[in-house]
Amino acid sequence: MRLILFIILFAYFSIGSYGCDCVIMPFEEVYKMKNNIIIARVVSIYDSEIDRTQTGIQDSTIGYKPIIKITEVLKGNYIVNNEIHLTSNLSTCAFVFKEQMEYVLFLDEINGQIYVTICSYSNYAAHMTARIKKMRKWNKK
Repeated sequence: MRLILFIILFAYFSIGSYGCDCVIMPFEEVYKMKNNIIIARVVSIYDSEIDRTQTGIQDSTIGYKPIIKITEVLKGNYIVNNEIHLTSNLSTCAFVFKEQMEYVLFLDEINGQIYVTICSYSNYAAHMTARIKKMRKWNKK
């Protein structure tokens, strides 16, 4: 009887739940693989006002579009003070931004669109001070 109750509860809470499937690699390997790593502040976020209660949306034409201003280039060819319009969607792998916050971003580019995913080491800059120092040191070599 307990097994049946467990199966019913498990099935109930599993319906409509999706997760992002990440393969986490060592930080040094990700640094070597990524072409563009920056520190940037979120200037604004354009929100398409789509119903965020929907699940499983993978369409990059909806969601929200963060606009960031580069404060430092840790790796790559971007220019400090330039603004970038990121592409974000409502998938479970989308990185969630807050206005005026500063982030270390490991950028991906697909078909001319720039993305940041939660599967990268992207995070608040304040949480990445040791890794920022490490990347600056690697850049000097």
